[in-house]
Amino acid sequence: MNKTKDIQRGYSIVEILVSISVMGIVGLALSHFSSVGYRLLTESRERALAQQVVASTIEELSLRDLSLLGSSTYSEQITRGKVLLVRTVTITSNSDNSRSVEVSAYKDSPPQARRILASLSARLTAWSTP
Repeated sequence: MNKTKDIQRGYSIVEILVSISVMGIVGLALSHFSSVGYRLLTESRERALAQQVVASTIEELSLRDLSLLGSSTYSEQITRGKVLLVRTVTITSNSDNSRSVEVSAYKDSPPQARRILASLSARLTAWSTP
């Protein structure tokens, strides 16, 4: 009689549980990295949008007649797509008839959580006509 050795085929339950655990840990790490990446991408888009709003505000104000711009501060909400921003503009009259302008934009959120996304200052002078 020939005795044949029992050949073990397949994986044990322990090996299967270990491999499932390792794949689970790798899956959690990947999901964490993708959520962090998405959050950073969203913040980057909001920052770029705020910079665009601030720069266009300075440009719009530079095209106006400076004599019509007195010293003032105002805030307004601006919606761009799904993003709600608050733009704050401060205009100060200077002794040389120029205007100092500060524009900032932040995402509308509770006051304790507000963070300025973009800010820009400029000094506007009147155009001289020949």
